[in-house]
Order: sequence, then C-alpha cells, then structure tokens
Amino acid sequence: LSCEDCLFGESLGALRRGDVPRSSAATTRAADVAPMTGANFSSWYNPAEGAFVVRFSSGGSTQGDNDAAVLCATNASGSAYPAMALLYNDQGYNRAIATLYDALGASQLSGTYSASNSLSLGITAIAALTYRVNDVQLVLNGALAGANDTSVSLATGLDRLHIGSYYDAGNRPLNGHIEWLAYYCKRLSAAELMALTLG
Repeated sequence: LSCEDCLFGESLGALRRGDVPRSSAATTRAADVAPMTGANFSSWYNPAEGAFVVRFSSGGSTQGDNDAAVLCATNASGSAYPAMALLYNDQGYNRAIATLYDALGASQLSGTYSASNSLSLGITAIAALTYRVNDVQLVLNGALAGANDTSVSLATGLDRLHIGSYYDAGNRPLNGHIEWLAYYCKRLSAAELMALTLG
C-alpha cells in the first residue's frame, strides 16, 4: 500500500465481512473483528506522523461503558496502552473522541473531542485523526473538533490496527458500519482534513 491508499472498503475489497448463515432458525452474527498486524500494518504505518480518515456509523456502546471503538492502533501487550484510538462516545454525549496513551497509561490528549451531540446513533459521519509530536488534531464532518493538542508525546511501539474494536479484538465494538478507511503517512493540514471529511 502506498501512504494514500484506502485500507478498508470497496476500492480494495479488503477485510470484507463474512456471510451471514441462512437457515430457517434465527441467528445472530458475531461482530466482525478486523485486526491488521505484522507487515500488514508496519509496511504502511508511519509512527512519526500520519492521518486516519474514516467514514462510519455506530449503534452505540454495548459493553456498559460509554465508548464504541472506530479504530485503535496498539501493540501485542493486550492492554489499553500504548494506544491511539478514535472512539464514538455515546451515553448522552454523542461525540467523537481521540485518545492517545503512552506505555505507562498517561493520557497525552486534552480536549480532543467534538461537541456534544455532533454525532447521532446510526447516522454516517466522517472523522479524521492526524498526529505528529506536539500536534494532534481531530476533525468531524468538515469541522475542527476541539483544540489542536500542541503538547503531545506519541504512543511508541504500535504494531497493529484494530478496525471496529478497541485495544484487544472485540473490546468496545463499534456496533455499526465502517464504509471506508484511508491512511496518509503525513500530518495533514486542517484545510485538507476539513475537505476530506465533508463527504
């Protein structure tokens, strides 16, 4: 993949969801778990700077907390840190939140979230999360979301991307749909991010 390829969606046909078994009996399909590990992640991910852009919808959290994960870059430890994630925060907020934790679990972001009620359950949105040391920005549906964090240490040692779940497969599932996901291997400007998320 080049640094501007679509990672997930119709343009590549990658990571397509499985078929739902059909029979006369009622069935419930398990949530899709779509991790990218090893060279499938390291061959395109730039740990120094980059941008994720994703078109998604969510039915809200299903595990008793307030967050449904759109995507999460993490490592093999199986713990919540280090990690960089984009979450749908419901339970009265209905907003997008960016999180970034170092290896000791210290949050590196403050105020990196969209306004309350800027998202609606089941309604498609486009979000972008761009990062560089001392420079992290979240954009939602063509508008800057919160302040540009300018005092940020990036998470190191990230070696996988969970699409539609949090730091371990199936944790905080999106409970929705991801139409496409793109990655850029550089920090995009606010104007570029706003244009990409207008949809």
